[in-house]
Amino acid sequence: MGRQPKQGLDYFPFDVGLLSDPKLRRPRQKFGYLAQMIYISLLCILYRDKGYYIPYDGDQRDDVIWQVNDAINGRYVVTIETISAVIDELAACGLFS
Repeated sequence: MGRQPKQGLDYFPFDVGLLSDPKLRRPRQKFGYLAQMIYISLLCILYRDKGYYIPYDGDQRDDVIWQVNDAINGRYVVTIETISAVIDELAACGLFS
């Protein structure tokens, strides 16, 4: 039996202009640095798990939010509601299709 194909990526290119994308302007003004950190966390989840998309409906939505929470929380705790609001704002700005 052959080896199962690997799903996801081990590396994705991080464009030096990623954080200056005009689409990030509104979320950054509304949520500050959290918009950038959550965006980068989502990109890492996106490329690690499926390689090009994140299932984000129903129970899968909660899973993604908790994965982001695990990635960004530290000394300064961010609420689940704030993470959800940032993700919704990032999607509304056209950063994800």
